[in-house]
Amino acid sequence: MGVAVSLAALTGLPAAAQAQGSEATAPSGLKRNTGRLMLDYQTVRVRGDSPIDLMGFHYYAPVTDGISVGAGIVAPLVSGQYGGFMGASVGVQGRLRLGGPVLALAALSAGGGAGGRSPEHAKKLSGSGSFVRGQLALGYD
Repeated sequence: MGVAVSLAALTGLPAAAQAQGSEATAPSGLKRNTGRLMLDYQTVRVRGDSPIDLMGFHYYAPVTDGISVGAGIVAPLVSGQYGGFMGASVGVQGRLRLGGPVLALAALSAGGGAGGRSPEHAKKLSGSGSFVRGQLALGYD
């Protein structure tokens, strides 16, 4: 089960917006852009081994109202002895405002990952390395 928290939107402000006074300035060529950073945490049971906990860091950029696409990485945080295990993915996320700053989030991503205590353990743990992941979460914006 994953818990997701949507962090503050990233924005880039044009240099002209930061100019002080009423002097006219030439456009800088920069424009405002928004995106979202999302952190998530989940514990995955591994058959025949100790569980692994994964912390994820994802960036989503809006493509239409309520729909975003993005990419992310996951890696163990504290639990399990999984060496250099790491995964990366691309995905799509839907957002629905429930009221105020609270959001319902649904995401589907696909990617790959591998790692373990040894090369043999990594092959057993990771298999082909590919994965598809669905996620339902609550967010705060």
